Amino acid sequence: MAQANAVESAPTEVQQEKLAKVYGIKGVPLLSALGSLRFPQSFPYDFMHLIWENLIPNLVLFWSGRYKGMDEGQPYVLNPDIWQVIGATSAEATKTMPSSFGVAIPNPAKDCSYFTSLTWSVWSLFIAPTILQNRFPEERYYKHFCSLVGILNLCLQFEISKKDIDDIESGIRKWVVDYEWCVPPPPFVSEKSNADTIHASSLYYQHNPEQLPACPLTIHALLHIPDQIRWMGPCWATWAFPIKRQCGYFQCSIQSRRNLYVNMD
Repeated sequence: MAQANAVESAPTEVQQEKLAKVYGIKGVPLLSALGSLRFPQSFPYDFMHLIWENLIPNLVLFWSGRYKGMDEGQPYVLNPDIWQVIGATSAEATKTMPSSFGVAIPNPAKDCSYFTSLTWSVWSLFIAPTILQNRFPEERYYKHFCSLVGILNLCLQFEISKKDIDDIESGIRKWVVDYEWCVPPPPFVSEKSNADTIHASSLYYQHNPEQLPACPLTIHALLHIPDQIRWMGPCWATWAFPIKRQCGYFQCSIQSRRNLYVNMD
């Protein structure tokens, strides 16, 4: 808000435009006049879009060697034959899954465009931890993913204690550090004792400028989840699943492009 006020109070249009480019803010938002809202606390990242429409699909693109053309020879890329088996097994697994756990999912090795937020959540929480075991060229990628699943399960609890939020915060911080930053191995550590830890390099960014596309905003946004829970309550209290389902209901009700509002009414 201080930056927004600085933009609006700039003495000239040239200075105002310059500050707007520096801050990425054009001025004070109209909604700031409402005393019931606080910036940015009242506008958390949507958990549904952040996790199941960005983070998980991006990880799948990494593993299947389709992330922005930068995956050749990378240790996180699964063998194509293994990925086909994983996809087929994923689709088969949901045939015996109780419906209360979620909907059936498509084959992620064929076409991920059929996946929705709901199917990604079912796959990542209930199926992937089992079928990805012993599949990666390097085990640390599997352990890194499983730690993410543990964090997500904590976030999705119906009730969350202060200790849970602290655990989420420390878990996310470590997950992002392992994903992004290069951490040198500690001195005088034997190869055997270091086998189960992530030390030698980051997993995806690898501290390599050529890997910079591996660090979208959605990775940094994970660090804000604990504070958002402190401000707004559990993630399910603010996520977009209800409104997305309602929009789907509206979309199905539209039978005429010409009179779409009449249809929705």
